[in-house]
Amino acid sequence: MEPVMTRFRAMDTLFANSLYFASSLLTRQVDKLATEAWKPSGLPPAQGYLLLHTLKDRLSFPYFISRRLLLSPAAITRLVDKLEKKELVFRYTEKHWTFIQPTQKARDLEPTLIQCERALNDRCDALLGADAGDLTVLMNRATDKLYEATEKR
Repeated sequence: MEPVMTRFRAMDTLFANSLYFASSLLTRQVDKLATEAWKPSGLPPAQGYLLLHTLKDRLSFPYFISRRLLLSPAAITRLVDKLEKKELVFRYTEKHWTFIQPTQKARDLEPTLIQCERALNDRCDALLGADAGDLTVLMNRATDKLYEATEKR
């Protein structure tokens, strides 16, 4: 009989060599850290980042945002719907474009959003050290390669 372990490590799992499994584990752990870091804003991380985007970039319409954040237009619409209900953004249409603009309430929240983003980055840096930046670069490079491979199909 195998001894009872109090905690498994990712490297000790049956699927430790699986990119799918490893990336899912990492996603769940980063999501926990992000959720905690973004609590002061009252927003989930995805909504917080989208709101930061609208505050920083004047070209805030769903298609552009989806291209910039590599999210589907439907995902952007769902996030905007939630932000609109919280009165943090409003939509308006000019010709055939729908624009998303932050409200004053969102502008007032901007320093908190920036602090939340910084808190997450600082927490990851504290836990991972220099590896945090290296890991981010490697993940972005891998993502770009996978996007390129799936777009060629």
